[in-house]
Amino acid sequence: MNCTIEIENIAGISEGIATVESGVNTVKASNWQGKSSFIRAIETAFGTKTALTEGEDEGHVAVDIDGERHEVRLDRSGGTVARHGNPVLEDEYDRLVADLFAFLGEDNAIRQAVRNGDNLAPLLTKPLEVSDINERIADLREERDAVEIELAKARASADDLVSLRKQKNTLESELADLREQEQRFDDAMASDAREELSDLRAERQRVSSLIERLENTIERAQEKLTDTHEEYESIEVADPADVEDGLAEVRDKHERAEQDLELLQSVYSANKRLVEEERLDLLTDVDHGLLGDAHTCWLCGSETTADEIESQLDEVGAKVLDLREEARMYEERIEELESKRDDIRDQQRRKTDLEDRITELESTVSERSQNLSSAKQRLETVEEQIAELETEVEDVDREISDIRSDIKYKEAELEDVVDDIQAAEQAATTVETLEEEKEQLSQEITQLRTRKDEIQTRIRTEFDNSISTIVSMFETSFESARLTSEFELVVARDGREVGLNALSEGEVELIGLVTAVAGFEAYDVDEVTPVMLLDQLGGLADANLETLADYLDGRTESLVLTAYPENSTFGDHRIDPAEWTVIVAAQSAGV
Repeated sequence: MNCTIEIENIAGISEGIATVESGVNTVKASNWQGKSSFIRAIETAFGTKTALTEGEDEGHVAVDIDGERHEVRLDRSGGTVARHGNPVLEDEYDRLVADLFAFLGEDNAIRQAVRNGDNLAPLLTKPLEVSDINERIADLREERDAVEIELAKARASADDLVSLRKQKNTLESELADLREQEQRFDDAMASDAREELSDLRAERQRVSSLIERLENTIERAQEKLTDTHEEYESIEVADPADVEDGLAEVRDKHERAEQDLELLQSVYSANKRLVEEERLDLLTDVDHGLLGDAHTCWLCGSETTADEIESQLDEVGAKVLDLREEARMYEERIEELESKRDDIRDQQRRKTDLEDRITELESTVSERSQNLSSAKQRLETVEEQIAELETEVEDVDREISDIRSDIKYKEAELEDVVDDIQAAEQAATTVETLEEEKEQLSQEITQLRTRKDEIQTRIRTEFDNSISTIVSMFETSFESARLTSEFELVVARDGREVGLNALSEGEVELIGLVTAVAGFEAYDVDEVTPVMLLDQLGGLADANLETLADYLDGRTESLVLTAYPENSTFGDHRIDPAEWTVIVAAQSAGV
């Protein structure tokens, strides 16, 4: 990112202009010269601050970023400051994540919460509250409410079946009484047969639905099993013993090369010093002649010259360089073999996981197949019983063909009830479909809710990765720190937990920055803003400040941080506030 920033009446800067370039930009100046005010100006341009100078009614900041101009105008009215124009960040979500995780001044909420020992959960999860997750959940809930209404109607229809079937049974009983008077056979038996037939038909429907569900379940499980088998077969795991043997051999060679290098280096350095300081007389006799000094080699006793000795030392020096290069090659080979060993272990773990999954799927297929076989056998039995009962009922119907008019009336009434039952049964059949739809909507709602858990997990992972690097780079007094599942900070030193008050100011600031960087990575803030800001890092030593800049460099296009004149010069670009018009501290806001 390359941009020019024009400032008027922003924080403690009355007037100023500066350029921010890609890489590390250092604002280097003493107190009250506008360092922090420049940071406030950038935040104002991006839309996260309204840092109008105290006592001024108007101000503005303009930014040209890669040819596109953004201008923010501020005015004071009724004790409040209003913002106008087109800030770099228009979206509320973008401003929030930038303010929390990229604009890391002294008043950054994450840094302040770490200093105060506050729980970090409200801040680290706040971006989720302004995203569209809640809106999507609300839409799904509304859709689920509509399904629940339809489901209630379907269940009501299913409840009506009870009274309708009771009415049907009553009519059949009345018909049985009438038929008893007209027939010479036992209509009760026919009524029992019809009722049994109705029950069997209902059971047939239930078993058929069960068979369909089992077949679908088996099909899906078989597809997953096939995919899992294919993945399992595609993984070829090399023999780890070969890698371990090779690694041990290279490590031995590396150790020998290092030992040889150390030994030869000591010989070379000592002799080189004797020659450079012209102290060969400490080891051998020196004959000072007209044509030059003659020496006796202190190793072989033969006569030689200083030039010949220096020539021999140069050869030894070349050998030292060769050994150093050889040691470096062994180091690279060790790293290569260790990486290959780790890859093999990952493949072994994945293959074990796939084996467990295959066993689980095979068990599922076997179990569902047994259930399917039993269901099909039951369906076959029910079909046979239905066929027998249907034949029996048909025989009875032929015997009562000359039923009287009142019986016909009852039959007509019965038919109406049967029609009502069928209609109710049709409505009731949608219960299962609606329940499945409701369950699917509930699962989608749950998945959206779990996004928060995924973000929290990623934040903790990024924090662990960053803190491990920070501990190594800065040689902190604590050996580790972590975020609990409730986003409480836990710091360990000398193998036990300690409070933040036991750490130095600089270490607390480092932990605050690491926490913000974890959020920066988890929410992909580099896709939102091209700049990261750092200010008020007085708790860090000069060397640590430079190390921090190196650590953060590359996470965004541009890193802008403040430093004092006594700090070492570092970074790709220095921003000099010398030509800015800066208001004294008592008259400014956020200098």
